[in-house]
Parts: sequence; structure tokens; C-alpha cells
Amino acid sequence: MQITEEHLRYALAKQIALIFDTSEQTVSNWRLGKNHPSGRMLQKACDRTGIPKETLLRGLDLRVLDADRNEQLRVFLDEELAKLSSEQAA
Repeated sequence: MQITEEHLRYALAKQIALIFDTSEQTVSNWRLGKNHPSGRMLQKACDRTGIPKETLLRGLDLRVLDADRNEQLRVFLDEELAKLSSEQAA
């Protein structure tokens, strides 16, 4: 199973921050529409995670605002990010 835009929509700011290697505050600003990830940051996140750009961008589109709605998606994302971290550490 791969990380989808739905996973990203329901992800916590700290989970998105790990994907983009940035701060939770930066993610919060993206979600509020104050700014957006740079092209370089987006490309680095794609390269590190293997998640397509379109998926990352659509996942940050928070027309779906209820981040507490689906704990199962966030747990899956935590597991996938833990795998990614362990692979990068090796």
C-alpha cells in the first residue's frame, strides 16, 4: 500500500513536516493558504519518499478539514514514515 492524497489530507502537521523535512508551523501556514512549498522543497520530498508531486499537492489541499476523522490513516502514515526513516539511516 502506498501513501495517497487521502492519507496526506488527514495527516497531522508533524507527519507532513517529516515528509517535507520542515517545521510543523510551516505546514500549518501551507494549510491556512499563507504560502506553499517551494518547487525545490516539493521535488526533494518526492525524491526522498517516492510520493508523486501531484499526490503531495492534492494531499495538502485541505478542503477536507477534519484531521481527527480518520486515525487509521494517520497510523498508517506513521508506520510508512518510520520505514522511510529507518531506510535512510541504514
